[in-house]
Amino acid sequence: LDNILKNIPVSVSDDRLSDRSDINGDQQITSQDKSLLQEFLSGSRKYLPAHWNKLETKEERISWLEKTLLIDRTEQAVFPPESVGDFYPDQLILNYHGYDDEVLDLLSDFPLDLTDNGRFNLPLSSAGIAYNRPELSMARSLNAIMVGDNVFNWNDWCFIDPQWDQIIEMEELTESPSNQAFPPLNNYLDDIKNFTHRDVTNPVIKLHPEGESLTLNSGSVDLEYVISDPSLYRAWYTLSADNQKHEIFKDSLYLSGGKLVAAHDTAGTIHLELQNGIYEITMTAEDHFTNITEKKIQLEINDPAPNIIIYSPVTDSTYAESYPILHYLIEDSDFSNAWYSLDSGLTRYEIFSGGNIVLDLDSGSYFIIIYAEDAYGNSTIDTIYFTVDLKDPEGPASNFEGHQLDVYPNPPKDFVNVILKQDTIQPVVFYLSDMQGRVVWIRNIDDPGYERILFRIDVSGYPPGYYSLRAVFPDHSYIVRRIAKF
Repeated sequence: LDNILKNIPVSVSDDRLSDRSDINGDQQITSQDKSLLQEFLSGSRKYLPAHWNKLETKEERISWLEKTLLIDRTEQAVFPPESVGDFYPDQLILNYHGYDDEVLDLLSDFPLDLTDNGRFNLPLSSAGIAYNRPELSMARSLNAIMVGDNVFNWNDWCFIDPQWDQIIEMEELTESPSNQAFPPLNNYLDDIKNFTHRDVTNPVIKLHPEGESLTLNSGSVDLEYVISDPSLYRAWYTLSADNQKHEIFKDSLYLSGGKLVAAHDTAGTIHLELQNGIYEITMTAEDHFTNITEKKIQLEINDPAPNIIIYSPVTDSTYAESYPILHYLIEDSDFSNAWYSLDSGLTRYEIFSGGNIVLDLDSGSYFIIIYAEDAYGNSTIDTIYFTVDLKDPEGPASNFEGHQLDVYPNPPKDFVNVILKQDTIQPVVFYLSDMQGRVVWIRNIDDPGYERILFRIDVSGYPPGYYSLRAVFPDHSYIVRRIAKF
């Protein structure tokens, strides 16, 4: 107790503080720690607030155990010599873990001190060790508590010698305490350690696509994996782009036939969306006996930018019509978005990966930019330039040279009727385009059969606005009617 009392600060700002003064485990030394210890020592407080569940690392939990062992009184107890191996660990469990009233009744005939029952409120248990050698066969009882998170990992357990209230340092212990008539404890521990580490094989990781270095032409990557191990515990991967640990498997032990059982295998697919560049993926698997396998794969993503094909207008050409068609196609399996502009990008019209756009232009020279981008940021720009030289400044009419185009009702509600009358039967293509010039409907009539063509267009699904219906003939002449939908 003196080791703790001498470190209790006279004031909160006292510099002579040690880790053992942090009574409530909040990693700060305050007057609350002093009050808690004083209340505990005076008997007004039965339990110390261990805050065990708030401690995150093995080191923090072991540090807290060391503090509590300094003020535990188990080593001061006197038990019959023939029962030392049983009573000391039982007394330590009473002081730490505690028992309910029903169990305490069963222990009433044992020479145990019940005044400190469960005062530390920690999940302490006992560990039975068998020592078998040709020259000697004995048993020994210790106390054990989980300070890590893997029940099969030897190093995630902390062992305590109850007779001396000391944590056993397995790596350093070479002989028994001088006043203990037992073989060295490390002999017991080695027997157990060798038994629990009977699985010495590493997990097996298989990846598809296979290879240590791969070059892919798409940033959409599916990496299939199969991990095999008779006692697989967990698996994860790290990606060099974010250097974060992505857990893909965490085993939960379960009971089967009265035994703890772990999963054997796991399989799945890791989906990644990557931009062009070089990446390293590290897959790691660990079993319940801390056998670890690590597999690395390098990916080079070389996803080509979208390919833009402009069929019309033809660059450096002259058109004698005010409604030339922008006919284009964008090739990219990961297409994301595109736009075109007639004013160097100041005004941008969204377009799809392919289509026909009717351009409503006056006489003049034009420069069109088409921009396309895929899902990974790869982009392409293509340009064309052409001239419009209108012979008829008034533009096309609704009828000319014996051709007449009528639409009704106008404005329409759900349907618009179209009537085309022509003196000479000839093929005709009808285009319906919106205010941005995007073609939203096409009908091609190769053989009308009659001089009068009649049909209706369903416009119920189109948003309100102004539309242009154009009838184009084989000699590229055309008739246009405006349709207003409200």
